[in-house]
Amino acid sequence: MSTNIKILSPAEINSFDMPPALNADDRKQFFRPSKTAQEAIASLRTPANKISFVLLLGYFRATNKFFRAKDFLQSEIDFVCGHFNIPPESVNFTQYEETTFERHQQIVLNLLGCAPFTNETKQMLLKEASSLCSGHLKPKSILSALVDFLKEKRIEVPPYYVLAEIITMALNKYEVNILSSLEAVITKEDKRHLDSLLEDHSDDRKSSAHKLTTLKKNSHSLRPLHIKTNIKDLIYLKKLYNQLSPVITKLDLDIQTIQYYAGFVMKASASQMFKQAGINRYLHLLCFLIHRYYTLNDLLIDALIHASQNAHNTALRKHQEYCYENRNKKEVVTEKIIEITKLSFQDIKNVIFSDTLSDTQKVQAIQLMFLKEPESDTETIEDKLLKLEADYGRIKDDRYYDFLEDSSIKLQNRVSEIIKHICFDQDSSDKRILRAIDYYKLKDGTIGKDAPRDFLNEIQEKKVFADDNKPRVSLYKVFLFHVIAGGIKSGALNLLYSYKYKSFDHYLIPKRAWEENRLSFLQKSELIGFEDFNKVIKAIISIINTQFEVTNKSILNSKNPFVRIGADNKPIVNTPPAKDTEPSNTQVMDLFPHERYFSLFEILSTVNKATSFINCFEHWKTKGHGGRPDFKTIIAGIIGLGCNLGIRKIARISNSISAYALENTVNWYFSNEGLNNANDKILEVIDQLSLSHVFQKDPSTVHTSSDGQKFGIGVDSLHANHSFKYFGKGKGVSSYTFNDEQHRLFYSTVISPSEREAAYVIDGLLQNEVVQSDIHSTDTHGYTEIVFAVTHLLGISFAPRIRDFRDQRLFATEPRSTFRDLGYKIIPDRKIDMSAIEAEWDNILRLVATVRLKHTTASQLFQRLSHYSRQHPLYRAIKNFGKLIKTIFLLRYIDDVDLRQTIEKQLNKTESIHKFAKAVFFGSNQEFQQRTKEEQIKTDNCKRLIENAIICWNYLYLSDLIAKTKDSVERERIINIIKNGSVVLWQHVNLQGEYDFSDDALKNSLNFSLPKLMALEVA
Repeated sequence: MSTNIKILSPAEINSFDMPPALNADDRKQFFRPSKTAQEAIASLRTPANKISFVLLLGYFRATNKFFRAKDFLQSEIDFVCGHFNIPPESVNFTQYEETTFERHQQIVLNLLGCAPFTNETKQMLLKEASSLCSGHLKPKSILSALVDFLKEKRIEVPPYYVLAEIITMALNKYEVNILSSLEAVITKEDKRHLDSLLEDHSDDRKSSAHKLTTLKKNSHSLRPLHIKTNIKDLIYLKKLYNQLSPVITKLDLDIQTIQYYAGFVMKASASQMFKQAGINRYLHLLCFLIHRYYTLNDLLIDALIHASQNAHNTALRKHQEYCYENRNKKEVVTEKIIEITKLSFQDIKNVIFSDTLSDTQKVQAIQLMFLKEPESDTETIEDKLLKLEADYGRIKDDRYYDFLEDSSIKLQNRVSEIIKHICFDQDSSDKRILRAIDYYKLKDGTIGKDAPRDFLNEIQEKKVFADDNKPRVSLYKVFLFHVIAGGIKSGALNLLYSYKYKSFDHYLIPKRAWEENRLSFLQKSELIGFEDFNKVIKAIISIINTQFEVTNKSILNSKNPFVRIGADNKPIVNTPPAKDTEPSNTQVMDLFPHERYFSLFEILSTVNKATSFINCFEHWKTKGHGGRPDFKTIIAGIIGLGCNLGIRKIARISNSISAYALENTVNWYFSNEGLNNANDKILEVIDQLSLSHVFQKDPSTVHTSSDGQKFGIGVDSLHANHSFKYFGKGKGVSSYTFNDEQHRLFYSTVISPSEREAAYVIDGLLQNEVVQSDIHSTDTHGYTEIVFAVTHLLGISFAPRIRDFRDQRLFATEPRSTFRDLGYKIIPDRKIDMSAIEAEWDNILRLVATVRLKHTTASQLFQRLSHYSRQHPLYRAIKNFGKLIKTIFLLRYIDDVDLRQTIEKQLNKTESIHKFAKAVFFGSNQEFQQRTKEEQIKTDNCKRLIENAIICWNYLYLSDLIAKTKDSVERERIINIIKNGSVVLWQHVNLQGEYDFSDDALKNSLNFSLPKLMALEVA
């Protein structure tokens, strides 16, 4: 039998198989038996049996595991003995016999309605582990998922070695199946094609030693030369992909598997790839080929979209400048036209009303005004007006299209070849645009009178084909490129080979799988309560009608003094500041030592002792790798990325750090999954500290919020974008971060500043495993009706702060007259068509299940859906459903001043968090130095890890201070200072300066007793 994969370190295994350290609240929850349990306890005679049974029951309630009496923690023994008034010294666990232990296990299982772990369970778990392997989760993630699976099924969790054996069997079986499948379909010719990736090109001065090396990195620049280099790589990959297409189709690998094996190749050197033996090497190379082909397609499409947008912006800017420069000229011409018209009108009037001229003479006199004698130099009225019309024509406003046409050559140099080599999905794309693309490819960019024009709108067609003999070719191409870019963003055009730009339906749970397993999907995604549309909508109608009544009665009865109705019959809402809106951080800062600064190395080391977050840094390979690097090297990598110093610089300015070891560690051990897990470890410990809960307004409710912060970027990146407001003439990105009332930063990502933040709200709420939000707030950029709809179906109250509140529209399921007849001041603006929602209800549930089960991220779905035509039935249905949920919130927002204040208070925390982030991310002029989104997020996660570690250290220090303060009055004073302040403080931390990672640097570090601090009760 093969050796089990090393999943946990010895210390982690010991922690897994030993009883957990519980805080005071946990002890009260788990070790106070119910009435049913008390009956079983009453039948036990000896103190040892009684205390052992209670501890066995309590630990199982907490962990779904059974532990031996010899492993019981003294703190829990003392607690239970105190509860039963039994002296701890009188309990002799040697009297607790094995047969009694086994009998008590069965009683506990019966009491809690749980099942023991059996051989049948092991086979079921092996099947579950196999399905998790297909997603290529790390072994530690699979272990965690299996534990959760057993808890959900109410089955006993076995010891670590049992689970490790199951995971090892599942991983080995999964890899053997893939390799066997590949071996069965790959030919010698296919292997030769893949081996070409490893051929030596050292004689070619323009190439690196191996083709594989050049294909790993692509330029993010919009310079034509760099785009052409990317296209050259795309052509190479496309040819190789087509040659291996039969193998790829037959193997049918899922995306997670492709990215896992491709990720190894991306990180490995050529020499490491040569060491890969036989069929295993070809699996890695095949996945690399697929991954890079998809990635490069996406990268070039991003370049097309950026270049098209830049051309439009440039033409628009030139047009605005032109209009501004010619504004005075236009005014002069207009004045002359008015003057000539007035004078001419007066002359004609004088003739018409003349008493001395006959009618015939009057007609002749008027005709002379419009005629010029051959010998005369005098201009007629018509001459003057024609001349002014020509002057006006030279300065009229429709020069935008001329400027757009001027940008055509520059745009063609960037995107023409992209269009020729990208493969579009013929089945799910707009046929009109596809015909134009096919024509463009067929004619190699030559545009004639027969060019397709049905993809153009009426104005565009007139501008291009105004002269039937000669179309404006350059303008046609610009319009085509713009339509292609817009079509890709909107979903009118979809790619065949892509991660980002496939059809919308591709990202949902497959239709057939949904229809066959609909009930199972609904149960797993906790949507079973929303299955019956009529039942759901009936409840919502009742809530809306009741809320309209409550909100209006409060205004009519003058019970809501902070709301009045304006002249336009719209509510004017005033929110008075809460008493504790402004935290007194100065007083909290005074609680920290002033005689010394704490190094970042010391902070991270201390927090790691309490949380073991360093164990989350796992090698990219799930098996067959060496042990984890030493602690200080990982810490140096976190600081190098998180403080934006860079890996090479942190190695140069640090003591006791090897540059090679550091780069190797960051390359193989730093992943976004591991960094998220490391952050979660810290968040779990913060939550276990009683002090962190003093910031919660309602202990039973978790209020979270999210906001974006702009950072510049110092390199070419297609993920970045212009924003003059934030970056001047440069580009940048936005770090979108989530936090809760306890100041825990539980999720972050990096997005383009031009993207709507709302698309990422659901990601943050679902992609973390620690903070389960009950109510979430954002600013205006974080909300859409679709977010209201999805959060409602996820069981989360969405409570944004909306700018221009009076402009918001209210909706109902009944006509406005129904509410007006009741004498209400606030009435709905429109009635919602319920039939459209009902028709798409199943697809709405399918979308939410897709997100909940993490089949696809919400941001990926929302980005495709939000750009869709407003006529898309699913888009309209989910938006209309969201309008109803938003209406309920808006009515509550009007009526509840406390809700408004709570939202303001939670969102105001982001100001100090943003300052904190800037202080931590101080290197490289606070500009990201990474090109790809994945690397930018990795850097941002390191920054967040440092922030969470400092916050955690602050909690530990302040908890320790309270524990050491014996005077009750002084303790209460300290707690009130903290409660009215914040723990987002960093002035006592030495973020900059020399970085010493030697053991001597930790000699004077503070040590905290975590079990003691977790037992601390803060009222």
